[in-house]
Amino acid sequence: MFELVLSEAALAWLADRGLVAVPLDLQETYSFSHEAVTARFLTRLEVKSHSLLWAVMLHCDGESILDRNLARRLVQDWQLASRPEKGLIAYNAEFYLKEEFRRRRVASTVYPREFDLYRRWGVPEIHMMAQEQGRLVWLRQFGFRPPSDVAVMLQTEYAGWAEKRGLSTTAPIDPIDYPDEFLLARHELKLFKVVQ
Repeated sequence: MFELVLSEAALAWLADRGLVAVPLDLQETYSFSHEAVTARFLTRLEVKSHSLLWAVMLHCDGESILDRNLARRLVQDWQLASRPEKGLIAYNAEFYLKEEFRRRRVASTVYPREFDLYRRWGVPEIHMMAQEQGRLVWLRQFGFRPPSDVAVMLQTEYAGWAEKRGLSTTAPIDPIDYPDEFLLARHELKLFKVVQ
């Protein structure tokens, strides 16, 4: 496990894409005060030609509070969801809290700090595949939305789902208004949020 410091290679990767970063950006982002997090470690920093990945372990009194490391990746030449062009995106790959640490506002502490990091770096969008309770949390609490192709698919699927339950087949206008049962029936949900 390592300190939350961006390597020279990571800083060069960011600079090559016009992003202004400093070695302690990750340290600043993940050094928050929360009763459930007493330590944090960088467990992986991977620089590839098309992406930059980092993974962070969060601990409470020597024990991990995550089922898997929190993992984030910057990816270049990704199709943006908010406009018809490709660009650099942040991909929120993994953030799975252990059951006993859920509903303790850990995500509400981590996510705004990551959003600020992406904004400082000039990343235009955040993308993710939300699973489990994340399908509700990221959509309703953090303002993520399905891209247009997924929104159309949800509307289509909702009509059949609602008809089987004797409900109105008119899909909600806002995705946050879909019933929990409908959203949770999906294995995962592709979501995005505009940063810039």
